[in-house]
Amino acid sequence: MAAYLCPPAVIHGEHAVETSQIVAEVSGRHPDAAWAPRIEGIAASTGIETRGWMLPLETAVAPGDGSGLRAAGIGPAREALARDGFTQQDVDRVIAALEAIPAPQT
Repeated sequence: MAAYLCPPAVIHGEHAVETSQIVAEVSGRHPDAAWAPRIEGIAASTGIETRGWMLPLETAVAPGDGSGLRAAGIGPAREALARDGFTQQDVDRVIAALEAIPAPQT
């Protein structure tokens, strides 16, 4: 089988997103995180003030229209849990919890 390799390319998206906007979004979602007091300093240390994203920030952080099981699917998840020794009741609870997780937008 042939393998084709290409050098990496940087593509700057058309939507300018400021680091301060990203920090505000992350801080709003995780206000009690252990790293929260340091996030502004960490972000500032990158030296990056604006990034070119393919989507606007509000679109990129919007919840998707599926669940946390979108990629794996319910059937394979049930089989894996049962194979690992979960009871049927535990499998049902885990699947319900995973289905309640909103799928990421991106």
